[in-house]
Amino acid sequence: MSTMRNMQKDTYLYAGIGIFLVGSIIGMGYAGYSWYRNAKEAAAYKDLSESLDGYAKAAASSSLAQRSSANQWAEVQQAFEIGAQSHSSSVLYPYFLAYQADALLQQEKDAEALSLMDKAVASMDKTHPLYYAYALKDGLMNSDSSDPSRVQKGRELVQTLANDNANPLQDMARYYSALGARSRGEIDVAQQRLQQLIATGNEGSVWYQKALNSMR
Repeated sequence: MSTMRNMQKDTYLYAGIGIFLVGSIIGMGYAGYSWYRNAKEAAAYKDLSESLDGYAKAAASSSLAQRSSANQWAEVQQAFEIGAQSHSSSVLYPYFLAYQADALLQQEKDAEALSLMDKAVASMDKTHPLYYAYALKDGLMNSDSSDPSRVQKGRELVQTLANDNANPLQDMARYYSALGARSRGEIDVAQQRLQQLIATGNEGSVWYQKALNSMR
């Protein structure tokens, strides 16, 4: 049995990258005081929060093994689409796009979802603490595409994030980079990347622990 056996249980579950959690954080005001500085941003924040309610209900149905209807996700998508159109100059604009992309993904409209997520990440402030979570999600979505050019783009993005010491999610990116190599049958490369993650000695990281377990 391969020493990578424990990695077989991991999949590119994009919600696991934290888009739902990030939505909760945004809803609680994590984005910061600057988003409230004027009425325009306050209106965008209000619309995003209200749209997130519909997203949360659809996601909760899925997590309870209840099949969310196509209409439910279509309504969620429309809410974020309207929000993006109404607040195209807002700092929250990329997040409307990101959630719209996620709703499209739930409807198995992968090509549209990928294009929107690319656009969302490209529109984000790279100094914002949430940037890396969405960039990694974008990389994994592209990596799992049926389009070879997108697959290559996704792999390169994930590896770039894995090599970025400024990335607060570097351990996570390193783990998924190793997982991607393993899925392609590049076992030696995967083990090398896991060893690099373990070498950080960051024992408090769940990704460090996953890497350690995968090497046993």
